[in-house]
Amino acid sequence: MVKRIVSTSFWTDRKVDENMSAEDKYFFLYLITNPYTTQLGIYELPIKQAAVHLNWSKENVEVLLERFENKYGLIKYSKDTGEVAIKNYLLHSIVKGGKPVMDCLKKEKNRVKDKSLLDYIYSNLMNKYDHLNNTVKDFLNDFGKEAEGGSTHGGNEGNTSKYNPNKFWGIESA
Repeated sequence: MVKRIVSTSFWTDRKVDENMSAEDKYFFLYLITNPYTTQLGIYELPIKQAAVHLNWSKENVEVLLERFENKYGLIKYSKDTGEVAIKNYLLHSIVKGGKPVMDCLKKEKNRVKDKSLLDYIYSNLMNKYDHLNNTVKDFLNDFGKEAEGGSTHGGNEGNTSKYNPNKFWGIESA
């Protein structure tokens, strides 16, 4: 059984505390703790199964996905693949890191079907780089260097702003 940690600051976060209804808070907790979640924060979410878990209609789940994407800006949902990306998941979900976590992140990155979700996560993480766990920073740096054609060993002095998210995630340029 996988365990997900939810910080007690969830309840005092301004966006949650002041803007979300009880239904929204419940749904947000579901998004970050349901059995489909991954360490990366991008996963396939079967809407029908989510509705069963929450004891809601499928339509209610769809409305909430739209609300969380367009009103709150906390997720991105791919209707094509049924995947959801949680914007700040990696910022909060990884307490301890290391090689096993790094390997897990790499494996999960390769399983994502809608590559634009990776770009969404990457772009957000780069804006919060100084607050990330060291393993998450290394994950970003390693793949950034790899995408640029450089070595994946050694430090980057924490400067990842030069990386193109499309190259980082292996998405071909349009």
